Amino acid sequence: MAEKKLAIILSEKKMDKVLAALMLAVTAGSMGQEAHIFFTFWAVDVLKKKFKPKLGGIMRFFTGMMVGKMKKLGIATFDDLMEQAKEIGVKFYACNTTVKLMGYKKEDLIDCDIVGAAGFLKIAHESSVQIYI
Repeated sequence: MAEKKLAIILSEKKMDKVLAALMLAVTAGSMGQEAHIFFTFWAVDVLKKKFKPKLGGIMRFFTGMMVGKMKKLGIATFDDLMEQAKEIGVKFYACNTTVKLMGYKKEDLIDCDIVGAAGFLKIAHESSVQIYI
């Protein structure tokens, strides 16, 4: 098992889940740790170009208010965290099965690797921390 390596599996595209995964990965990266996020099922949408997460359920109507409050309080937004993740070197992986199921193409997605579950499990097995969100 490798020292200081984080593996996150993200299966949802709701704002709270996406921000949690990105905050953990960016924090790990800023602490000198490798950080890897595997996006599966609905979370693969996060890797689509121009994606913007929304709060879940009826709260989706208040997404703009939440983003405004985050900016006012100096809390990193989705766009901020995605930029920080890229700068720090967080590695993004799209689930191959989901990409096929949804009919996406590599060019539909931001820079990421497309891997199967076995490929990401190898990374997770080598990680000191594994998280499912």
